[in-house]
Amino acid sequence: GATTRTPPTMPAAAWARLHLEAIDRLGIATLHCGGHCSGGIHTLELARAAGPRCASVLLVDTGAPLSGLGMLTAMPAAPRRLFLAARYFPSAIETPIRLVAADFLAGPDGEARGVAYFYDGSPADEAILGTGDNWRITRDNMAYCFTNVPQLIADIRLWAQDHGALLAGVARHSHVRLLHGLENRMMRPGDIRAQCRRQTGISCDLVPGAAQLLIYVRPDCLARNVALLQDNVATGSPRRRPERRGRPRRWVTP
Repeated sequence: GATTRTPPTMPAAAWARLHLEAIDRLGIATLHCGGHCSGGIHTLELARAAGPRCASVLLVDTGAPLSGLGMLTAMPAAPRRLFLAARYFPSAIETPIRLVAADFLAGPDGEARGVAYFYDGSPADEAILGTGDNWRITRDNMAYCFTNVPQLIADIRLWAQDHGALLAGVARHSHVRLLHGLENRMMRPGDIRAQCRRQTGISCDLVPGAAQLLIYVRPDCLARNVALLQDNVATGSPRRRPERRGRPRRWVTP
């Protein structure tokens, strides 16, 4: 809470150690953890630090590791520009992010520009942005990110890297579940499926019609996957069945 003063920026591994210490003090022997969007990298760091004590990991719209240039260039224009710069020219993103933060925090017009830019190139999200609380949720999430711009810049640089080795290491001792909107164009569903085929210990739930706003418009999917992971842990490893003949076996949950 607000009683612990943290540095202006904290690396994901340090964040994981801090939370694991709290878990230890609470006497929790086995844990399940989850992360949304870029927070998924911090979740994987926590799972790595916990080792086999972490029974399962749920990553919501975190996506497959950004293993190559092709995955970056396949993104819509707005995130493509940001991620390419964050990976290959990391110092170049600081000034534009600070300018966007200042514009966003200046008032309603800046907020509107920021939200529109965030979902530019995501038709599924743009179609529902004006319904329910989706616009306000996005604005509030962005406002939270802009309360600590140095940490936001550090997190974007972190997220733009290839975390394939981190994911593979965690999947060797903890089942990893990827919950992903089928229309999410930041991380393509084909890359998610490929990740599941490559490694035992990783499964996915791709939700039709949903994109980055998945957990806000389909909370039932989030609840179902949490229950599924708990059931898998209670009854042993996730159930397996082979895919079509000629393809490698992978974890599949009904």
